[in-house]
Amino acid sequence: MKADAAPVVRHAIVLACLAVATCADPGGPLGMTFQATGCAQSATAGQQAATVRSAWRDGRLVVDVTDADVCGLRVRRPTATLRGDEILLAYDLVASGDVGKCYCDYTSRFTLSRLAAPPAAIRFAKTHSDSLF
Repeated sequence: MKADAAPVVRHAIVLACLAVATCADPGGPLGMTFQATGCAQSATAGQQAATVRSAWRDGRLVVDVTDADVCGLRVRRPTATLRGDEILLAYDLVASGDVGKCYCDYTSRFTLSRLAAPPAAIRFAKTHSDSLF
């Protein structure tokens, strides 16, 4: 398999992205696509909460997330869950290099194409699967 390929492994509704660039489950209940757009040196290293910006475009919810964390991590397993009128977005971070030598802003985009209307609230959470330190 090529290093730039983005294989997607389905397990129920959860996406397990092994080499995240873009992941999609358009056949899933929320029609989610996910794109990890990178990691840039952080200007918000002391900021604890992620920044979540959303827009309703052409019947789709587009959510951009910027999350400061230590460098050397890789995003995997993006999920989107609808609970009542609230969307819960999440992903997992795993070590993929020299961890902790700097901070960076991980940016990503969740797009949900199967919602009847914009949600009342959007929440974001992350987990760390590996012992980082």
